[in-house]
Amino acid sequence: MIAHLQGKVIHSAPQEIILQVAGVGYEVKTSQAYLEGEEIQIFIEHVIREDAQILFGFDSLENKKFFQLLTSVNGVGPKTAFNIISTLGASVLIQSILQENVNAFKHVAGVGVKTAKQLILQLKDKVEKWDPHLTASKKSSTSSFANRWENENKNISKDSPLYEGVLALESLGYSAYEAKKILEDIYALNPNYSSEQLIKTALMNKN
Repeated sequence: MIAHLQGKVIHSAPQEIILQVAGVGYEVKTSQAYLEGEEIQIFIEHVIREDAQILFGFDSLENKKFFQLLTSVNGVGPKTAFNIISTLGASVLIQSILQENVNAFKHVAGVGVKTAKQLILQLKDKVEKWDPHLTASKKSSTSSFANRWENENKNISKDSPLYEGVLALESLGYSAYEAKKILEDIYALNPNYSSEQLIKTALMNKN
């Protein structure tokens, strides 16, 4: 089984690269953006099926281990697990599971409310045992964000699409300030946008 690769990126496309290692090209599925010609090392989850072998690549061992943890959940296959890791990342994923934040998963392709609840139910205890210092940090971070939002954004109604938009982008790794600034700029030009449209536009502009 392939667990780790180091070599040169000879082809780069959205969510896929070809990595040349000792003259052999490996096709790797990854959410990271790499430049052609770049020398990288990447952690691999080697998935073997009857009709194919797929290499999923991660920039950290933590993300790879969370991929493995996700695929242990009933109804979550490698493709769905990859979408979750690609969208949220391990740090935000920890935070979302510990806080039982179902909404954090609603922008992940292939994950509905039922799957998100199942995932949280099956993984919360495992995540709490993962790293007490890390999970405590994530709980503190979430609490700080909630307090900061209430103190700094009292002029924004909770019914406003900006409110839900900022929370969604923050769950994807944006700072509260960055998310608010990005969405306010979009909202100023598109005052009729829903929160979903604001979030989609923000993510498209990022790409």
